[in-house]
Amino acid sequence: MTKARDIADFKFENITDTGTEGTRVATGTTAQRGSTAGQLRFNSTTGLAEYYDGSQFKSIDTPPVISSITPTEVDSASGSSTSFTITGTNFQSGAVIKFIDNSGTVITADTTTVNSSTSITATKTDSSFSNANEPYDVKIENSNGLTGELADQINVDTAPTWNTASGNIGTVYEAQNANITVSATDAEGDTVSYSETGGTVLATNGFSLNSSTGAITGTAPAVSGDTTINFNLRATANSKNTDRAFNIIIGEELGTATNPATSSAQLYNAGYTTDGNYYYNNDFTASTTRQCYTRFNTRDGVHWHRWSPYHMGYATTLHGGGAGNTQIYNTSSPDLTSTTLSSSVRDFTYHTYSSGQGVSSIWRVGLRISSLNGLYLGAELFEDAHGDSTEYGGGTAGNKGGIGIDYQSTDGGTGNWGAYSPNGDANYQPELSIVQTGWDTTRDNNNARNFGATKFTQDGTDTDFIRHNTAVGGIFGVTTNESDLWSRYSDTNNSGYVPTSNSYHTHSGTITSNDYFALRVKGWSDNAQGLRFHGIFWIGSK
Repeated sequence: MTKARDIADFKFENITDTGTEGTRVATGTTAQRGSTAGQLRFNSTTGLAEYYDGSQFKSIDTPPVISSITPTEVDSASGSSTSFTITGTNFQSGAVIKFIDNSGTVITADTTTVNSSTSITATKTDSSFSNANEPYDVKIENSNGLTGELADQINVDTAPTWNTASGNIGTVYEAQNANITVSATDAEGDTVSYSETGGTVLATNGFSLNSSTGAITGTAPAVSGDTTINFNLRATANSKNTDRAFNIIIGEELGTATNPATSSAQLYNAGYTTDGNYYYNNDFTASTTRQCYTRFNTRDGVHWHRWSPYHMGYATTLHGGGAGNTQIYNTSSPDLTSTTLSSSVRDFTYHTYSSGQGVSSIWRVGLRISSLNGLYLGAELFEDAHGDSTEYGGGTAGNKGGIGIDYQSTDGGTGNWGAYSPNGDANYQPELSIVQTGWDTTRDNNNARNFGATKFTQDGTDTDFIRHNTAVGGIFGVTTNESDLWSRYSDTNNSGYVPTSNSYHTHSGTITSNDYFALRVKGWSDNAQGLRFHGIFWIGSK
């Protein structure tokens, strides 16, 4: 046996080192590492002892420990990055900070700066963090491969997001109450509060902001003309703020002689809800500013104001065999501010006797059907004398008056209008009847008040009309007073009298929008017992 063989066959088992200085192990650089599991050596490159576990060498050293990190919240919607300060022990040069979400996905810091063995600064783009994947663990990986973690440290808390677009959020007319609400939401579901920042513009102008609901209320101050107030609001959720610039227009009082409304709906939408007299300028005031009585929020949410065909500048013309015994008196200065239709307060009075069937009056207005698009046309009648005939009701009912409209492609001058003549009664029946006197509960009574309406809607180049349904209502009547009539009309549980649909009581249909229309006031009496009724006109919007 050679000496070399003796050494090769020599084996150590259960060695005990009784020295005090230490046992020397193999020493070498990283490049000199072996590849046998269980090898223990000192790495002169890293300055650390290490061992091979069968797949890699692992350093033997004290691992790093993270004790804290600040901040612990990230706004993922900030559009910027967050700088984190990590404190602990055993931090090494070359260490890397990583963040681990609740699904185990690892994101590495954009930069890691080791300030000392106890302090690290790391940065990461905020959008890398997701609220759905919070909380995030913080991990340090030293250059020697040893790691340390601190669990559940970073949560995502974004600033609230405004739902209300910046800029104008409404118009409030002077002396009217504001009813404006702004809103913002928070992705984490935190409660959002609201405040004005950078000034007290709202309070200065008589408004207040509800910090919980975002409601802006208060009465608009007097202004000499439309005035815009600009202000900044702040939405806050869990100490995160988002500011946005808004403005409100304080409008000069609407419905005055100097600032007339275009419709009753415009007034209502601006906060005016009290029935009364307001100034208008529209097609139905002949493009002239006029004061008209207004009724708000009636049936189907329609708002009405008075108008008179007299202001359109056309006279009425009588047609039919009984025209010689029929008169229509047009009020030369109709009082549009009155609340009560009577024999003295009216747009017209129609009186006929010994006229026989086939007489009516055409009242041109110079407007096309298209001017009715989106509106409601209403007529109110007060009959204080029956005609003689017992037709259409029997007993003491007598003949009844009514109002409708006729339409044609030209503004037909003083001639008769309309093509409706199934019984040769083009001199009498309108193409579209609106209201007839003495219907609903008042068929057999004098002093009956009636109201009816028709709704018009644009349909391409045509106009659809509808009436005598639940929304618009039929013909409504009372024998008491005007207030009761409008209460009856506004009661959606009462459909009024709904005539059987026929050629001139058609419940719905279509008219060419470009046609002109005229009002037809009709009624006859077969003998000296006269028929007399008075009428006013309304235009509605919503």
